[in-house]
Amino acid sequence: MKKLLLFLLIFIESVLAKEVIVSLPHSLPPWVIDDRRGLALDLVRDTLQQAGYGFMPVFVPLQRLDWALKQTNVDAVAMVENQAIEHVFYSQPIGAYETIVVTLRSRRITVSSVSSLENLVVISFKGSTEVFPLLASVASKSDSFLEVTDQQGQVSMLFKRRADAIILDRNLFEYWARQHTDVSFRQQVDILPLNRIIPTSHSNPIFVVFKEQLIRDRFNTALAQMHSNGSFEQIYAKYLRR
Repeated sequence: MKKLLLFLLIFIESVLAKEVIVSLPHSLPPWVIDDRRGLALDLVRDTLQQAGYGFMPVFVPLQRLDWALKQTNVDAVAMVENQAIEHVFYSQPIGAYETIVVTLRSRRITVSSVSSLENLVVISFKGSTEVFPLLASVASKSDSFLEVTDQQGQVSMLFKRRADAIILDRNLFEYWARQHTDVSFRQQVDILPLNRIIPTSHSNPIFVVFKEQLIRDRFNTALAQMHSNGSFEQIYAKYLRR
């Protein structure tokens, strides 16, 4: 009888668990690959479930995350890079953007300073020269500095030896590098954090922003538990080359 009552209590609690509506960017690998999988999608879902909540994702363009948070039916927004939004509650970081320079080890290319990039074929992410003015200086002195929006293409160009170096987020590189299963792409790389040659650059933590403090607090508690039991790293390992 006690077991039956316990089962009923657990069942009722699961049925009555608040469903947290979370807005995420649409199609942003590896964070959101489709409406069923992605690093951020898995991480937010599993953390909320660990905290005792249901989870309903709503997908919007990355540029509309701030707009999504203002919608009355949205409880939280994932993949926020800064803490500039007022009157909301920020989670502990669920990840970070870190800009890196990647070269093939077999090419024996040494990048010791920003000026080292001037003599290389460099493919960087779109807008990099606006984020890092020193890269704009490199681009102005080189005809071989290109900015692209296709990060998958960046990685392919590096492995095909059509670029000497690529500049992009570490997570994006690890994800797209892992997608290449052909033996010709299994090459060792040298990774240099951009802040080694541009002191002002740094990694940007990624947060989940909540409207309710209680949900944020429970999310943080569950996130800490996932760190301690290894499930946090297991989710990362599903998607990134580590």
